[in-house]
Amino acid sequence: MRRRVGVIGVGSAGIVTLSKLLACLSNEWDVVSIHDPNAPILGIGESTNPSFIRILEHGTRFSLMEDINQLDSTLKYGTMFKGWREKDWLNPLLSGGVAVHFNTFKLKEFAMSRFETLWPEKFKTIEGKVDNVINTDSDVTLSINGVDEVFDYVVDCGGFPTENTDYVRSTCSLMNHCLVYSFKEFDPIQYTEHIATENGWMFGIPLQSRKTYGYMFNDDITPVEEAQKDMARHLKITVEELTNSSEYRNYTFVPYYTTRFANKRLMKNGNRALFFEPISATSINQYIATCELIAKYILGNVDEEEANAEFVHESNITEDIINFYYHGGTTYNSVS
Repeated sequence: MRRRVGVIGVGSAGIVTLSKLLACLSNEWDVVSIHDPNAPILGIGESTNPSFIRILEHGTRFSLMEDINQLDSTLKYGTMFKGWREKDWLNPLLSGGVAVHFNTFKLKEFAMSRFETLWPEKFKTIEGKVDNVINTDSDVTLSINGVDEVFDYVVDCGGFPTENTDYVRSTCSLMNHCLVYSFKEFDPIQYTEHIATENGWMFGIPLQSRKTYGYMFNDDITPVEEAQKDMARHLKITVEELTNSSEYRNYTFVPYYTTRFANKRLMKNGNRALFFEPISATSINQYIATCELIAKYILGNVDEEEANAEFVHESNITEDIINFYYHGGTTYNSVS
């Protein structure tokens, strides 16, 4: 009998998880993408590290030379830190590697088409909303639009958690709010920007079609109106241009990670497992590290206790990396 692993969600974490499992599991497995086609995508645009390209290469045969346009991507050779120290610096990717900035709206369409072409016997899809989950020692039953589907394992990449059990609130960052704005015309660059501001910092992610800025701050310290004024000043536009634009978005967040990544036959990845601020692409880097752990757990190379301990350890490393960037402060005297 064939075995089945289901992956809930087709955001960034869902796609990289599918890519990893299709490449590493034998043909005895069905790898099933489970997603609601009506579910919204945040769609800001993402900065990555070289491991993202490698995992796409394995699952989709992604080629920088041939496929970069399909993801609306630009090359990334590092991160430019502006205003964090006396002199700005470009933080290169490790070992001289290269990464990409990609359009999250484009990733699903590209990857799903490749999965269907490259893995016709292994890759399956079920469209619908997951209504219920029954997780036992031997399998997982998902109710999808009222129909029960049984899997040997399931990886839940279905977005932010709906309950707080088995989660830790991280204290690695003071940021809890982000204002987002995009330009259609901009000078091309091949790095992610991290720009220090009076109230926090601002990322800049260049795609081929747009450049998106995200102004990170703490709304317990800085009123939203003050953050809007400072973001508009940095971008050299008016507050009205910022807030009245269809490209403007405004959201809050809390950094966290789960202490129970693996529970019997159910695992988590993406925002279901963790959320950290986007400095140096830390979250997507951990999504990919989690893919490796998912494969090890399914193949029986780690047990549940070991898998959860390893996930927490990786989360603590991510916290240390974020703390490292904040340790030296910036050129702004933003601490009262």
